[in-house]
Amino acid sequence: MRFPLLSNLYDRNGITDKKLRKDLNLFTSSVAFGNVFFAISMGTPFAGLAVALGANDLFYALLFALPIAINLMQFFASMLLEKTRRRKLLFLIGGLVQRILWIPVALVPLYIPMSSPQLRLWAVIALITMANASGSFMSISFMSWLADVVPIKIRGRFLGLRSSISMLFGLAGVLAASWVLDRIPGLNGYMLVFGVATLFGIADIATFIWIRDPPMQAVENHRFIVSMKTVLKDHSYVKYLIFWTAWIFCWNLSGPFFMKYCLTDLGLSKMVTTLTGQVASGLVALFSLAWWGRKLDRHSHRWVLYRAGLVAAALPLIWLFATPGSFVPNLIFSLGTGLFVVGVDLTAMQMLVSVTPQRNRSSYVAMYMVVTTVLGSSLGYLAGGGILDLIDGVQFSLLGMAIDKNKILFVGAGALRLLVILFLLPLIANLKPRNPEITQEDEMERIQEHG
Repeated sequence: MRFPLLSNLYDRNGITDKKLRKDLNLFTSSVAFGNVFFAISMGTPFAGLAVALGANDLFYALLFALPIAINLMQFFASMLLEKTRRRKLLFLIGGLVQRILWIPVALVPLYIPMSSPQLRLWAVIALITMANASGSFMSISFMSWLADVVPIKIRGRFLGLRSSISMLFGLAGVLAASWVLDRIPGLNGYMLVFGVATLFGIADIATFIWIRDPPMQAVENHRFIVSMKTVLKDHSYVKYLIFWTAWIFCWNLSGPFFMKYCLTDLGLSKMVTTLTGQVASGLVALFSLAWWGRKLDRHSHRWVLYRAGLVAAALPLIWLFATPGSFVPNLIFSLGTGLFVVGVDLTAMQMLVSVTPQRNRSSYVAMYMVVTTVLGSSLGYLAGGGILDLIDGVQFSLLGMAIDKNKILFVGAGALRLLVILFLLPLIANLKPRNPEITQEDEMERIQEHG
């Protein structure tokens, strides 16, 4: 696929190499297919599947937490990648196995009877965990591959446009999925939706067959322990890791429960939840991502994080006004997420490929993926589910507003995000890009372009 906005970006920045332009377009085409898969497998349809399978708050958290805890495999994947330098092969095998394992997830209702609800839940958890283990080889290869292909002088804007395009496809996919699920009752709708989503996921991985894989730079040492010690001795990188782990933990403390709250306590349909949630957030993000990308290229990660992060921390206050049957709090929260939280997410990706050195980069990426997913995402999910289980039944009135366990969790997580911005952001505020591809000429071009 060709994308006019990307072509304009290439033209304005003197990128005339046809092979490079083709690779960049393929990177974008792949994520367009992939985001249909992810929007369904991580969005409202997956939340609905969990509820349909009978998951309580703690089991719901386990459905999110255990599969990503397996990202410890990233360390092994990094070691294998640095030793073999077969980046493309590892990506394709890991990615295809990850996506294919979602086929039996979609078909769980066919081979496990309704009389065994917990067995169904554990089967889904086991299958997704195995899929994520395979996906570790894909993820570790992708970030290294992306950093070696995308020129740094357009990286922020390219990632912003790429994310906008992927969101457009993802929104269309999850909207269609929600429409189907509201019209095909029971688990049959989920089998259809997740089966189709898997096909899009496979198309995402297959696109990379035609993308060039530049030779990886030789590593200093193949020994795993030595490589990890080198990463941990990098004090600037450790500060970066602490900040993003804390931020991701605070976000995922409440993150997966917004959709469940809408589908259960607020009684919203899947279509309404999707429209006021993923769709509303995504449509705003389509316009804001490119803007944040330009700001990243022109200013710094500090400039973006202070502005986007502070607003993102305050957004959960909106949930205090939620009442059964009302979609307005979810809509306002989602609009704010699309406008500000995407700026934070874009900054995280841009920093990962800019503050890590080109040599042994996969070791740095592996450390980031493992620590942020295990201590950030997985632990955050479990903590959120545990808190909800612990305060189950808590209800009281405050200034005329009905407060329940979910509102307590949402607002508390937002307060923790505020503390992260105020006290941990200064640790990474002055980190500079370290990649050797940043030349004086590149810097001068950027200064002239932005005045």
